[in-house]
Amino acid sequence: MSNQQVLVSGCYIVKDEEDVLAASLQALGPFVDEVVVYDTGSSDRTREIAREFGAVVVEGFWDDDFGAARNRALEHCRGRWVFAVDADEVATGDPRAFRRCLQRSDATALSVPLTSDTWDGVTGTLSFPLVRVFLRRLCHWEGALHEQLMTTQGAPAAQPTTGVGLQHSGYTTVRQHQRGKGERNLRLARRSVEESRPHGSPRLDTHLIDLGRSALMAGALEEAAAAFAEVDRRVLTSAQGVVAAHNAIAAATGTGDLEAAREWLTAAAGWGETQPVLAGLEARIALAAGDAARAVELLQDQEHLPQVDGVVFRGLTFAEVHVNALLKQERLEEAVSLLLRHVAGGRLSTSYAGSLLVLSQLDGGVRRFAEALPAELVVPCLGQLEVSDPRLVDELLEALWVRGGSTAAVLASASRRWLQLPFERALVWSLRLREAGFPDECPLRRIVASPERDARTRVLSGAVLVEIGEGEVLAVLEPLLEQLDESEVPALLAELRAVAPAFAAALVPA
Repeated sequence: MSNQQVLVSGCYIVKDEEDVLAASLQALGPFVDEVVVYDTGSSDRTREIAREFGAVVVEGFWDDDFGAARNRALEHCRGRWVFAVDADEVATGDPRAFRRCLQRSDATALSVPLTSDTWDGVTGTLSFPLVRVFLRRLCHWEGALHEQLMTTQGAPAAQPTTGVGLQHSGYTTVRQHQRGKGERNLRLARRSVEESRPHGSPRLDTHLIDLGRSALMAGALEEAAAAFAEVDRRVLTSAQGVVAAHNAIAAATGTGDLEAAREWLTAAAGWGETQPVLAGLEARIALAAGDAARAVELLQDQEHLPQVDGVVFRGLTFAEVHVNALLKQERLEEAVSLLLRHVAGGRLSTSYAGSLLVLSQLDGGVRRFAEALPAELVVPCLGQLEVSDPRLVDELLEALWVRGGSTAAVLASASRRWLQLPFERALVWSLRLREAGFPDECPLRRIVASPERDARTRVLSGAVLVEIGEGEVLAVLEPLLEQLDESEVPALLAELRAVAPAFAAALVPA
């Protein structure tokens, strides 16, 4: 195929993306004529998956510079247009309309609406335009982090494209935790600021905003607030300013610098942020100032709205602020009702862990959460709760089990929690897993083999396994029984008679 026949090249830079790349490649296929995947050092099946989808795979390297990596990838693209896509993004839309748009466009670059799930599709989806489609011969990337498309004349004026959008999942809580993106981005942002200062770089303010956003994502609130405080707001475009304001207000309220938060709120209004979003941001500040009544008042008009749109972000919801403000006023039932409405609509604006904590304060609250949770959101919910309070998670799993549906997801989550489960609950989930045909996932097996669990729990777990015919466990039980203090034996025997009577009888013949 000649260069003239390649209208558009899909272009990726990747590393260890086997969990998401296939879905992205499959979705992108109809929109492009070729795909180039520049791999920066994967240790999983990323490269193999890319080749299975017919991509040109370039085995490259990583030098802590996203812009440089993207430029190296561009060297292998042949299309007139390039569509830059990340592995955790899925293209949606009408491929024919997209291609017609490219054939008719006289622009140098085009923006694509990107919808980003902040909590696995549950805390609301934020949508904003990003420049991702551009003429290959006229453009290149600059910037180690949050890289920007440039021409020899500066940043191109991007026109909106038609026929395509991107669905992004990279900032979900679990994925962020697993991949350490926050720490990596923070390291790169710090370096960019350090390199910009001595030379008076015109992009210093952009790098400061990147640093503030990265620090906020990594939980370094003081560093985030300090970075935003240094930004010269006078040089920002409206879009830059609005993005910075949202993040700066979050950092300032988190550190208690309410004066700075109000300054950024005023600046956001000057950049044209919409009134509903300004009300939500002001409510956040009011709540941080201890004025819960004012926060509720500001959000009253949004109580029954699924979301509000700003000038950059679309699909915002301030329900988290509203719920917390109601809790501050001891209006627990109203807070729970509001929270459950958002759960049922898939618009939760706080983490599942936070929601469960709120709901657990109300009798039956966790059960109501399980009943409200849409079936398609059970998996992301349980994934996010991996590191949450074991007692609350087990209560939720039980409620989901009783509700019915999502059986496989509930059982899988329960099987992974063997280290935290008390014996009684481990027994319940083990029986359910075995009845469902998954004996190898039995928590009792894992408990009896784990030196991290106490001897009593391991003996009880092993005794039940022996009782149902898994006699090989006896080799583990014998030394455990010898470790027990004599004072523990009577109580343990009573428990054994209840759950493994034959085993107990063999220990102490009548």
